[in-house]
Amino acid sequence: MPFPKMNRILEVMVILTVFFSFETMQANVTVGSDQQLPGVVFSSKLSEQLAREGDLVNLEGPYWTPTTKQIIELEKVLRPYVNSHAPKDDDSLHGNLSEYKRQYIGMTFNGKQVIFVNAFCDSYWLNNDDWKSHFVLILDGGPCFFQIIYDPESRSILQFLINGYA
Repeated sequence: MPFPKMNRILEVMVILTVFFSFETMQANVTVGSDQQLPGVVFSSKLSEQLAREGDLVNLEGPYWTPTTKQIIELEKVLRPYVNSHAPKDDDSLHGNLSEYKRQYIGMTFNGKQVIFVNAFCDSYWLNNDDWKSHFVLILDGGPCFFQIIYDPESRSILQFLINGYA
């Protein structure tokens, strides 16, 4: 081996890449035949770290990592739910969910394991790449930002909140 130090450096880089790729799982979840709904599944470890840093405001632990199957089930009920519960006078959410990115966080709500979904429209994520590894906390912004609490056991949405305007 002519470059043992270089091989060791590459080995460490591969290990670090694999380690950090498990911190946030990129989830390009396919629902139906051709619909891709991209988002990021936060691992329990990353969620705990963000909670310690104060980023996960009002999201209770213990945290856990949602499975791809749970995300697929969630996405199956999300579109019909949003279409029937979003204000009828604001059509920005109706039919436009494919333009939203999502953060999926497994958390505890009233003693139950639930999935918190933090969603934001393309005018945010096209200009901010940090959403893939940092929790997005926007206090206004209107229907460009909404949150869902989903119960994977009952396969139902428990809460739906659309941000207001400042």
